[in-house]
Amino acid sequence: MTSTTDQPDHIGRFRIKRLLGTGSMGTVYLAEDPVIHRQVAIKTLNLHLPADEARLFEATFLNEARAAGKLNHPHIVTVYDAGRVNGMSYIAMEYLQGVELKHIIGRDKRMPVRQICDLFIHIADAIDYAHKQGIIHRDLKPANIFLIGKNNPKVLDFGIAQAMKSFSDSVSVGSTEQRIVGTPNYMSPELLQGKPLDGRSDIFSLGVVMYETLTGAVPFQGDKFEELAYSILETSPVPPHELNPAVSLALARIVGKALAKKPADRYQTAKQLADDLRAYVKDERVRNLVGSTLETHEKRAERSRRMMIGSSIVAVCLSAVAALLLYDRLVKPVVFRTTSQPVPVIASAPVAEVTTSTTAVATPEAITPETRPTATAAPAANLAAVPAEPVRAPISETAREPAKKSAANPPAKSTLKPARAVLATGNVNLAISPWGEVFVDGVSRGISPPLSTLTLPVGSHRVIIRNGEAEFSASVEVRADEPVRLRHRF
Repeated sequence: MTSTTDQPDHIGRFRIKRLLGTGSMGTVYLAEDPVIHRQVAIKTLNLHLPADEARLFEATFLNEARAAGKLNHPHIVTVYDAGRVNGMSYIAMEYLQGVELKHIIGRDKRMPVRQICDLFIHIADAIDYAHKQGIIHRDLKPANIFLIGKNNPKVLDFGIAQAMKSFSDSVSVGSTEQRIVGTPNYMSPELLQGKPLDGRSDIFSLGVVMYETLTGAVPFQGDKFEELAYSILETSPVPPHELNPAVSLALARIVGKALAKKPADRYQTAKQLADDLRAYVKDERVRNLVGSTLETHEKRAERSRRMMIGSSIVAVCLSAVAALLLYDRLVKPVVFRTTSQPVPVIASAPVAEVTTSTTAVATPEAITPETRPTATAAPAANLAAVPAEPVRAPISETAREPAKKSAANPPAKSTLKPARAVLATGNVNLAISPWGEVFVDGVSRGISPPLSTLTLPVGSHRVIIRNGEAEFSASVEVRADEPVRLRHRF
């Protein structure tokens, strides 16, 4: 590492503050731009080349650096300036505070799969933007991806690998391995074969970085360059979901398509890769939401079952009480009322002397005042011992007529409460594609599908269906005799 005593005070107009690090191509310093008082990172070149080759490389490097400086994307590091001063070429770029992706991959604990997907959506968007500007990175790797926070990646060193390639094509070098520009583990098959490159080469390298971030291992390995090249050109990597159970088969297919050997079998643009990742994340969110909704429905069903059991127990208890009360009412002894008039009683005990001479038993109709037998009064004890039969009083003619209501004695009002009216309901059949959360009169009723039918009170209701930021609303008139169909496709 360069000592602080060798550290320059200024590079161009930039005042050097401290050393940030060193690499194979040069040194990186933290500096300040005195014009706008902004902190910048200064990367200087330190290549051990003959003078003629060094000048050629520096010229190519500055051209490519200035081209990269035209890129303006939130996930690409911004290049402010590039130049040569006092025999030293440099690039002044955005100063970032964070960590390189290679250090995140090296940790024991892996990043969550959802966070990895979000990161690579941003990176793929950045790569697609650069390709549309005519710039290929050529050296995508974890060391060239810088993380600021959890979900804000920055792609570094656009143009540097392109400058190296242009330089190697302009000078004579000794072997195929020396002419290759880039990090071997992340090279595309066509780059190894020396074929013309386009943006699909960057997509392959991005697929390698995705694989390594998900699993912690590179997909192609070899102790020697020839073994590594053979692995990239001829072998298929272990599927990522076998190395990390958290990786789903759908996500493994996306990574596998980015790693296709033939460029024609890969994603043709980085945007296609980003779109597939977005669709995967959205589907995962829906599956999680549906899963939690189903779990909630199961809890509600369990609560309903418990309430039904409790209600059944209460109903049985009430029925038992009602049965006891009814039994007590039905078996209560009948009490007969007697009038103030003496009631003729036929007694089985001997009666007093009868003045008539006949011994025949006369029927009640045949007995007249002249022939009615007279009897002496029986002892009170005998009357009490004789069971009496209830005798109905003669019904008078006035009693046969309907009773007239008296204003003084109005009929008693019934104490029974009227039965509660049953609220009529109807059905609303749903056909939502691909999915949506259903709100009825402002209250969430669940996700459709699986929700397919709403049972609502008869009348007008406001139905709102939301899919992410998209929203559909409709007023429905629910009838008891005919279901209403509500269909919508987002």
